[in-house]
Parts: sequence; C-alpha cells; structure tokens
Amino acid sequence: MISIITSIYNQLDMNKLFYESLMENTCNPFELIIIDNNSNDGSREYFEGKDKVVLIKNEFNYSYPYCNNLGIDAAKFEHIAFLNNDIILSEQWDRKLLECMQINDIEFICPTGNERMHTKELTSKRMFLWKLISTPIRKISINRFGLKLMMFLMYVSYKKFTQKLFNKFQYQVKEGFCGFAILTTKTSLDKIEGMDVRVQEADWDMFVKVKKRSIDVGDMKPMQIALGIFVHHYGRLTAKTSFPDFKDRDKLYTFDNKWTENERKKYLQNL
Repeated sequence: MISIITSIYNQLDMNKLFYESLMENTCNPFELIIIDNNSNDGSREYFEGKDKVVLIKNEFNYSYPYCNNLGIDAAKFEHIAFLNNDIILSEQWDRKLLECMQINDIEFICPTGNERMHTKELTSKRMFLWKLISTPIRKISINRFGLKLMMFLMYVSYKKFTQKLFNKFQYQVKEGFCGFAILTTKTSLDKIEGMDVRVQEADWDMFVKVKKRSIDVGDMKPMQIALGIFVHHYGRLTAKTSFPDFKDRDKLYTFDNKWTENERKKYLQNL
C-alpha cells in the first residue's frame, strides 16, 4: 500500500493524463494525496470525488516542500511516493520499484527517465531528442492532444519502450535520483528528519541528506535509480504560463545556501 503525494497548480489536461496513467499502471492499493495550490482552471474540481483521491485545498500557492509535508502528515500508509503531476507512469511501476528496493536493500529509490539514463551520453541524446520534439508543440499549445502527440513522437509505443528497458536492466541500480518520482517510507524519512520545508530544491536536498546519512551513520545506502523502471517526465510545463508566487517565499532559501561548496562536491560527486 502506497501513499502518493502530488502537488498541483493548474495544468488540467496534464493532471487528467497523470491520473489516468496512475490508475492504469499502478497495481498496489494506494491513495493519491493531491495538494491543490488554488488552481483556477478546473483542476481542483476534476480531482474532487475521484476514486482513491484525498484532496487538500490550499488557498494560496505554496512551495514544493511545504506541500509535500502536508501530504506526509495526511498519509495513511508506510510507503510514500512523491510524484510530479507532469509524468506518465509505466506498467506496474510501483510493484517493480518496491521489488527493486527489497532486492537491493534501498530505502530511497527513483525510476529512470530521459534526464537520467544509464550513461551520460545516452541521457544527452534522449534529452536532445525530447527538446527537438517538444519545443515546437509547446509553442503552439500544451493541451491533451499536444501532450499525447509528444509521447507518440518520442516513443511510438511507450509500453514497448518501457518493457524493452526493463527486460534489459531488470532491477539494476546506480546512485542518483530523478526528482519527479521518489519512493521511500515514513521510517526512512524520519531517519533524515523529513523534508526540509525551507529548501525549494527539496529533491536535491533529500538526495544530499540521504547521502550524508549513508556516510556518517551507515544505516542506509545513497539514493538509487532503478535503471529498468522508466517514467516519462514532460518537465517545466508550468514555465510556459504565469503562476502566483509562493506564499511562503520569505521562508525559503536555496540549496546552495544550505550546503557549502565543499559539501556539494563531497555528496554530489557521483552524479
């Protein structure tokens, strides 16, 4: 059983595709905790009454870590998944990630994606192809048709692409993270003192805290990427549209301000 935490602000068509993908490809019992940051395009209304959805309604737009902490507080299950709304999941993503965690004795795990393939060379090629495909479509319109067209041009058959990758790598892992999807547990979050509400780059901050704990205490491994389990990430869809500033902006500071240059070099050297 998994508590899935996703914060949103608008992007109605993307939210629909995300929810449909989640319902189609998730095989474990789950709850989807949606933290809505006062959407005004019908996204909040779309999730109201949806199967398996717990809807938290913010009256303002809050930062990523603030929203995730609301989700953690509301979560009923031990396993916690932080998922962006601008992703398309692959078949049985949850079962495969849970099995990968168990096989490799990992407490924080991510699927692979175009941003983090098994080699830097392939990552560059995949990201170049995605930019080539997505840029002209984004300039026209980011609607349901455009989003699905991007997927078709990128993969032709997303199911075959993800299955082929799983057949090749199975449950192999490498150190790293994809911030659009992170799976862990409440117990593991407690070990690193949860998500720091002050740092907007919460995925980077979480990676470093896990890495630091693995070195200083030694009771967990660094965060890992499951090379055979793929999730597509559209990335920066909201950047095309304006959105209100974070209500908690004055309480935030950057990842670089929290961690010194030497600490960043030490903990990020394998990325």
